[in-house]
Amino acid sequence: MTEILRWTPPSWWGGDGNTKPLPAKGMRIFASRQFGGDRVKRVSSAYAKAKKCKVCNYNEWPTIAGGVTVGVLITSADKGCAGCLILCGIVHKCALVSKSSSRPFELGLDQRVSCRVERSRLILECYPDASWEVFDPQGKFLMAAVIHHELMSPGRNNPWRLPRLSHEAVSDSGSDEAVQRVSSWLRECNHSHELCRGANSSLPTRVVLIQDPENIKLYETRGEVKPYICLSHCWGKGTIRKTTTATLTEHKRRIPSEKLPQTFQDAISFAYRLGFEYLWIDSLCIIQDSREDWQREGSRMAEIYSGADFTIAATDANIPLQGCFRKHPERPVSKSSYPDRNGSMLDVSVRSSINHYAWKYGEYPLLRRGWTLQECLLSRRVVHFTAEEMFWACRTENKCECSFWWDSTTLPFKNLRSPKYLNTIRHSDPAECIDLWQGIVTEYTSSSLTYETDCFPALQGVSKELCRMKKSAYIAGLWESSIMYDLLWYSDHKDKSSTPTAWRAPSWSWGSIVGRVVWAKWLSEATPLSTCIGKEIVPARGGDGYGELLSAKITLRGRCLLSNVEGTHQPFASPEEAIKYPDHRAWRKCPRRIYLDHPPESVHPDSNSPVTPIGQVKTLSMGVFQAGERYLFAMLILQKMNKAAGTYRRIGYMELETRKGLDISSLPVGNEETLHIV
Repeated sequence: MTEILRWTPPSWWGGDGNTKPLPAKGMRIFASRQFGGDRVKRVSSAYAKAKKCKVCNYNEWPTIAGGVTVGVLITSADKGCAGCLILCGIVHKCALVSKSSSRPFELGLDQRVSCRVERSRLILECYPDASWEVFDPQGKFLMAAVIHHELMSPGRNNPWRLPRLSHEAVSDSGSDEAVQRVSSWLRECNHSHELCRGANSSLPTRVVLIQDPENIKLYETRGEVKPYICLSHCWGKGTIRKTTTATLTEHKRRIPSEKLPQTFQDAISFAYRLGFEYLWIDSLCIIQDSREDWQREGSRMAEIYSGADFTIAATDANIPLQGCFRKHPERPVSKSSYPDRNGSMLDVSVRSSINHYAWKYGEYPLLRRGWTLQECLLSRRVVHFTAEEMFWACRTENKCECSFWWDSTTLPFKNLRSPKYLNTIRHSDPAECIDLWQGIVTEYTSSSLTYETDCFPALQGVSKELCRMKKSAYIAGLWESSIMYDLLWYSDHKDKSSTPTAWRAPSWSWGSIVGRVVWAKWLSEATPLSTCIGKEIVPARGGDGYGELLSAKITLRGRCLLSNVEGTHQPFASPEEAIKYPDHRAWRKCPRRIYLDHPPESVHPDSNSPVTPIGQVKTLSMGVFQAGERYLFAMLILQKMNKAAGTYRRIGYMELETRKGLDISSLPVGNEETLHIV
């Protein structure tokens, strides 16, 4: 039992929620007898002490790093400070609620409470495991290791100036109440968000026509301009209802709703109750066994999702059978009271807050899928159905039902799976665009795809939209305007990166590996040392260069390391020894970090590799960044192909650093040469 759990306020303070209100100021002398002795004087004195208290700082709140220990807070409260009494009451209630629930609250005398004001919000941090909301009938604190509350406008008769109480998360996300909430979000967005308003888009080629939830069919459109919504969901590995060449005619007559997975039924019901007649679902609206239809409709993903009024996201479902909607019990509330300095008793209530961990760190099934990334980015608005509440994401803002304080660090992946992220790119300068696109690729390559060949198609819509924004040619996942930076990706193999089972991208593209890729943060400020002088991109049959490829090649011109300091590729050695550079005086003053594109063990000695198993590599200098008296070099490690003269493939990335006293001329490189890389 911690000290804060045993703590109780003094009787004259009245923190049990049952104390009678103090009388008005003119009646206080009489009231002192009625309420027992000097209680009124003690309350007045407590507020006077709060104005001078260095622990709570009264309305200013502590801003000292690390905050104050709970023991100090309790000691100050026991001395009669009104501010510390209120704060102790809040933390005490958190501990009491925790004792009878599954939410842990272990806060001893050595733990700290830290307070600060940020963006007109009070933030009270309690360590280590506090996850609570604290509010009064007109407002609330949020505690998610943090308590938040907005400062009220002047005139509020409450020394702590609590805000209005935000609504509770709907306990059943499939209820009519949930429909009303989403409807209000849509109205607010249409009225207030200029960036999110519709562009009167035409309907996609095919949509699900909803006459009522039990009466639906596939409708082939004629270019009508009408509102519609989309569904974003995980396919999973099971069998779901699909439109094929064999079922197309049947689906145009009627789609048997009883044979649809629960996620589809939920989306149809929600759309119908919101007043929408048309819904786009990929498995029903694209002919699944027609390559031509997939290529045509897949290339229109940007138009389909951005043209919809909003997207329903079945975020908590691994498979379509699990449905969109979830039910959860209402959270218990504990209430106490304290006296206002003017005589009124004010209520303070505590309840456990919603855990946003799974949302923040992308642990929901939909947030781990590669295909769904572009669906979130391209949509004008997305409503996520999660385990505990609904989330709203549009081009202007992100929010959830419990009004958690969203910012760039709390939405998962720093707002990346949100329409707002793509809108940020629209209004960024060229250097920022490089970083933002690379952020998309890092997130995308951290996600999973059922079919490896979907690598470029699953990002095709975003690529097309970015091409329109950047006004630059798209080259196998890279951009012509920033190709010298985009080429400098690397894999740290933290997620066990591997080689695709079949060719899907050239070696110089991040699509050539399966697994997460990243870029060094300093690269966008580096000075290029090589140039791209040619490219050849051959799309798959019927493709447009944004989807599957048949082949691709670029030609670079730059300077490589001199042959006497060049490395040797030993693909079956340990990762540390796979690229071995000779013992040369240049390397003694230039530490280096090597990142292989593929772990050495991913290539077997008996495989039919087109690369010479052991031989000298080419290390091409790509860019340099000056950091004080040091220089950082980015370099590509290439290996010559067996059959083609002057043709290479990329096998790794290297960062090389020159120490103090050495400049760019210290790098042992030769004359310029031309290299064809496939």
